[in-house]
Amino acid sequence: MHQNHYFLKKLSLHLDKKISGFRVSESFTQNKNEHILLLTNGEIVFTIKTHLGSSFCCLSFPEKFARKKTNSVNLFPRINSLKIIQIGVFNNERALFITFQNDLSLVFQMFGNRSNVFLYKGNECIEAFRKKHSEINRSMESFHRKLPLSTEAESGILAMYPTIAGLPLKILKLRGFDLLDSKKQIDALKEMSEELNSSQTYYLIRFLGKLKLSLIPEGEIQEKFDDPEKAITFFFNFLIRETHLKKEKSQKSNELKKQIAKTANYIHKSENKIRSLTQELNHQQTGDLIMANLGNIKLHNTSVTVENFYTGKEIVIKLNPELSPQRNAEKYYRKAKKQSIELDNLSKNIEAKNKLYLELITRLEAVEKVEDIKSLRNIVGYKKKVKKGHDESTPFYQKEFKNYKILIGKGARQNDSLLKLFSWKEDIWLHIKDGPGSHVLIKHQAGANIPMRVIEYAAQLAAYYSKRKHDSLTPVIYTPRKFVRKRKGDPAGMVVVEKEKVLLVEPWRHS
Repeated sequence: MHQNHYFLKKLSLHLDKKISGFRVSESFTQNKNEHILLLTNGEIVFTIKTHLGSSFCCLSFPEKFARKKTNSVNLFPRINSLKIIQIGVFNNERALFITFQNDLSLVFQMFGNRSNVFLYKGNECIEAFRKKHSEINRSMESFHRKLPLSTEAESGILAMYPTIAGLPLKILKLRGFDLLDSKKQIDALKEMSEELNSSQTYYLIRFLGKLKLSLIPEGEIQEKFDDPEKAITFFFNFLIRETHLKKEKSQKSNELKKQIAKTANYIHKSENKIRSLTQELNHQQTGDLIMANLGNIKLHNTSVTVENFYTGKEIVIKLNPELSPQRNAEKYYRKAKKQSIELDNLSKNIEAKNKLYLELITRLEAVEKVEDIKSLRNIVGYKKKVKKGHDESTPFYQKEFKNYKILIGKGARQNDSLLKLFSWKEDIWLHIKDGPGSHVLIKHQAGANIPMRVIEYAAQLAAYYSKRKHDSLTPVIYTPRKFVRKRKGDPAGMVVVEKEKVLLVEPWRHS
């Protein structure tokens, strides 16, 4: 647990020095999992934010906090304007208290899915953030946990050091704790307790794939702090962002996969329909055969056998006995026209769906490698109002040439997004030389070298989507994407390019 007893102890000492004497300005909630306490000394405002999620509870101390005008409910009104007397922790427990004037105290119980905030008058609980929890009738003194005097207790050796649980215990186990005899296990627990007590550095680590706040530098260190308040606030914000990103990535990824499957299914069915239609008897030819054999067809015949001069074989043609031979031929000609229109529509729809399929695949690839929520929302067009006739859901236009995908940035900001989110180091990057224009990418295919004809075609696109689109010939530079970099502070669309080559091309004139 990132907020173990040792961390809370250090945090309480820090807070006691910093905000003892402050008075309560406001105590309220804005959602079912959050309690906000605003404190002031008349000059500055200090915020204590307690997140009480069932799977994650955490304190944080945001520098700025604005209370919402709606969906905000006052809590614990009895402590309003009261002065803080002391901040501390309970013995051997993951719970912190703030004592105010009038013998009132807030207790912050950081027990995972049993997390809560209680208001005590002396030793008696008089109010709770979550009123259904069983601890509501618990005395304040009972939060002090007594330890067994020996290892003979039913719960064994670990009961002597209950504060070494969660992350510290996992670290011990990785160090071989389970292989030690009981005496050495007690020594290891004692050493761990001393290590936790003496540590003055707070580490944000990734341990066994999970983000943790630790007093011990194990695992992959992400950040380190010498201030517990800053450490836990950074940790909370980092984890919340990561959790939201992971949740939204999963949601958007699943949505895109469903769209991809739906699009692929449509293409498959449409292609089967085309095969079915083209394998049917050609209605145009059937009409021609009827017209060529009018003399051999009698009125009210239900069928006629004629030689198919297209194949040289005999064929049986079904007829409507209520219609004349000429009308039967017209009927087949109408079917031929409808069939032609249907085939044309199916072909156009398949072409459009293939483009959509490639775009969805590109979006999915970008979603799966994105590393921040803003970029993710840019990819999927998150809650973005788009002017009529403009599609800004992706930052690029897409074309295909000789089975290679070519992406063209829609503008300066979109050029940056194209490079950051949709490119790979082996893609070929193109841009007109010495002038403003779209960034163009040719997507790399594993095991294949991009043909020069494809590069020339993409260069024509780069020339066309630039300020020099009306020139007869335009110089265009190209290089692998890995030689293109964006410097911090550069304007939108500006990059530094290395090892480029130059092509002189006519701006793209194709449809």
